[in-house]
Amino acid sequence: MNDMICKFESEIMAIGVECKTNELLSSHSSFQIGGPAALTVHPRKKEEMIAVLNAVRRYDIKFVVITHDKHLRIIIY
Repeated sequence: MNDMICKFESEIMAIGVECKTNELLSSHSSFQIGGPAALTVHPRKKEEMIAVLNAVRRYDIKFVVITHDKHLRIIIY
């Protein structure tokens, strides 16, 4: 994981949003496929989602938003 993603993770964790490194994406897929993501972010509230998306924009990080069982995940790759 590069330095920018580490700074991003620290900022997001400081506001109380759960982050996981090297989480297998297969656990979030109906077809059980997908390797490890550099970082997955698990916002629970609208305000957390907004804060995460603002930070992603600020750090210019590539990301994807997925849903699984009514939960949003932001995947950093």
